[in-house]
Amino acid sequence: STCGAFAMVILTIAYFIRIFLLYEDYLDGGIRYLLGVLPEKPSLSQVHYDAGLFMLFFASTTFSLPTLLTWISRFGYISTSDGGASLLPMDPPLLPAIILSTCLPLLWLEESAALPVHHARLSRILQFFAILTLAYGQVSLYRVPYTVCASLASIAVHNAIAKFGPSVLHIQDEN
Repeated sequence: STCGAFAMVILTIAYFIRIFLLYEDYLDGGIRYLLGVLPEKPSLSQVHYDAGLFMLFFASTTFSLPTLLTWISRFGYISTSDGGASLLPMDPPLLPAIILSTCLPLLWLEESAALPVHHARLSRILQFFAILTLAYGQVSLYRVPYTVCASLASIAVHNAIAKFGPSVLHIQDEN
């Protein structure tokens, strides 16, 4: 049996550590700027960008915690009606955990917050996922991690297109 919620917790902890490392780099750059080693003051834009994505990771992980608690309490096997044991069924957060773990390198691209390509398209996609979350998330909470996963995957695809696409695909922004 697998537990996608456990993978989500590990991903969230890794993202939390990344934010602290980015902030440490910012503070180190600020000290270097005050000492006159760096010509310009470092920016917090990458920290703000990653903090917003961390909140989405954290929300998705929070909604997956009941699955993790069930998996921990019944680790390996559950009892059947005839007294035997069977494997635990596959858990719902497994697919979002797999998608988010494959999107994580694209979300962690350097200077990804400053890439000015296709922002209008991405904002429409994220607004669609926000409306979808508001419409269906109130009825059943198990759908929220899927919409959060889809929005993070769309941001990862946007980062990949913005970083690698324009020089290869010759795509121009609509703006």
